[in-house]
Formats: sequence, C-alpha cells, structure tokens
Amino acid sequence: MEIKSFYMHFPYCIKKCNYCDFFRSVNHQMNFELYHQLLEESQIKHVKLLDQYHSSMNKLKTFYLGGGTPSYWGQAGIIFLEKFFKKNKIIFEPDYEFTLEINPGSNLASDMAGWSDLGVNRYSVGIQSLNPFFLKILDRIHSKQDALQLIETLAKEKKSYSVDFILGLPYSQDHKRDICFELAEVLTFDPDHISMYILNVDKNYPYFNSLPEEEWIVDEYLLASSFLKNNGFVHYEVSNWAKKDKFSKHNLNYWKLGNWTALGPSASGNLFHGLNGEGIRYTWNNEKPSYYLEHLDNKKHKLEKLFMGLRTSYGIDPEDIFSKTELELFINIVGKWQKAGFANVAGRIVSLSDRGFLMLNSLLDEVFMKITTF
Repeated sequence: MEIKSFYMHFPYCIKKCNYCDFFRSVNHQMNFELYHQLLEESQIKHVKLLDQYHSSMNKLKTFYLGGGTPSYWGQAGIIFLEKFFKKNKIIFEPDYEFTLEINPGSNLASDMAGWSDLGVNRYSVGIQSLNPFFLKILDRIHSKQDALQLIETLAKEKKSYSVDFILGLPYSQDHKRDICFELAEVLTFDPDHISMYILNVDKNYPYFNSLPEEEWIVDEYLLASSFLKNNGFVHYEVSNWAKKDKFSKHNLNYWKLGNWTALGPSASGNLFHGLNGEGIRYTWNNEKPSYYLEHLDNKKHKLEKLFMGLRTSYGIDPEDIFSKTELELFINIVGKWQKAGFANVAGRIVSLSDRGFLMLNSLLDEVFMKITTF
C-alpha cells in the first residue's frame, strides 16, 4: 500500500503561547542535533512498522511540516530534510503540496529560497489577530507589522499561503473586536486560504473569566464566514475557507480518512487496511523513538467517517455508515436538523450549514443518544 501523505512535527518554539495545547519545547537554544537523532532513530522503527502493514511512502502527494514553529529550523532543517528525503527515497508527485508552518518574526525571508528549493510550495502563517491588543493577550511574540510584512513578502514572491486566525478571544466582546476588518486587511495581500479556529481552553486559562459569551462567538463566526464567502472563498470545512482549487490537500486527506504517515514528537499516523475499515493509529512518544499503537475496528472507522464527513462541505452518504434500521432513525434526525437550519440534503448526501458546523458536537450527541446501536 503506497501512502501519499506524510506529516512531520517540529517541536520547538521561542515562547509558549498561553492558549496552545500542541506539544512543543520552549527553548531559545534549540537542540537540532538531538532532534535530528530522534527523527533518524524513529524513522528506523517507522519503516519497520510500515513494512509490517505492507505500506511504503516513497512518492508523496502531500508533506506537511508543522509544529511548534518549523520555520525556526532554518538551514539546518533544509539540509536535514534534503538528506532525509534522499536516504528514504522520497520523491513528490507532479501536483504535490508541501506545506511549511511559519510565524511572523521567525526570519523566514533569509531561508525562503532554500525552503523553495527543497520543495515547499505552500505556507501556513500563524497570525491569529491583527489587533495589537489581542496579540499581547495571546502572548504572541510578533507585532501587527511583522505579520503584514511577512504576508506582503509571500504575496510579492507569488507564494501560495494560508493565514490562521483565532475567534472568541478574551475581551473581544468588551472591546468589540472587528474580525471582518482584520480579514479585509489580510485579503489585500491575496491569500489562497484562511483558517479560523474558535479558542478552546480549560478553566485554568489565565483569561478564562474574560472570554466572550457563546452568542457573541456564534455571531463572530457567522459574520466572518459570510464575509469570506462574499469575497470568493469556499467554506469547505468547519474552520477552513479557500479559493476554488486551493483547498488544503493534506488536511482533506485527514478529513476523508485517507492514509498518512507521521514522524516527530506527538505526531500521529493512520493506516487503514482491509475492506471493513480496520487499521491502526500510531502516535510517537514526545521524547523517545517509540510509538503508541491503537487498533481501529469497523465501529471506530464508522464513527470517524461520520464525524470527519460532517466537518466538511462534502458531507456524508448515510447509507455508507448506518445499517438499514439505523438509517431510518438518522433520516428522521436529519429532517429536524433541516428545519432548524443546521443541515442540507442533496440527493443522498447530508452536509451541515455554517450554523450546523458550530453545533457539530451537539448534533452528534443527538445521533448517539437516539441511535444506541451505533
């Protein structure tokens, strides 16, 4: 089985943002030598695992370098990956997508030519906000000017890039944050793709008591989505909007439950095999060249197919997921969703509206409550 997508995790950051729950190591003296050794030792076990499941990853359609802040890897990372690809006989398909996550202020400009020569043809920029007040609240190390300079550079170099924003920020209701104003400023630099994530934190978050009301967050999300769609973007996944033909190929593979490999601290890969959706998920240890293995049975596969499918505008075909008895119950549920404005039905395909995306977890709870055999 030829695997076409590969995720690699770079764990280092200059500073820990107060809201981030991804695995990262805050270190001003990043130990690349130790990290390289971990990747090389992990890859030896990785190849054995893939062999065990009759899989390989020699010709990639997508490669995603995430983190952390992988742009800080710089020339050391470019050299390492060049050797890594050569040693493991990894090449890219003609229409490949190679994404590099970057943050404003991470000195990408000096390394951009090297990353491009390596094969990077898409950038994901972690801006989060263009309002200096909210950047400070989020503990971001960059300024608004840093952000604008970076995307201006990407635009001038005619690079394909995505911009990340966070919604539901502390004090955003009190300060009447204007997300559409921020988006409009970014759109003057013609990005291909926008991601917007609703802040999700626990009660220990330092600004937990200053978070906006749920109704404010709903309005902010719907307003931002409408603004982007009116400016030519397609809302193709809960948190993602893109120009036509500029959807994230790598992430679409996740949401469509394709196979992907992964390497690096905390990174997870999926290998589905067999006709009934059985497979494995492996997650790498944060500090050692070892992984945790989870076996995926048909029931888990159906659950993920339902959840992932409803996350996207492609939706689901319920007949591919539910038994005949379950299907009748689900159709009744969907009828109620339609009346409430949460769902759309086109032939056999069920998809969610913008408001339905916001209600996804609650809608799934209703499915599990009423279809007890699922």
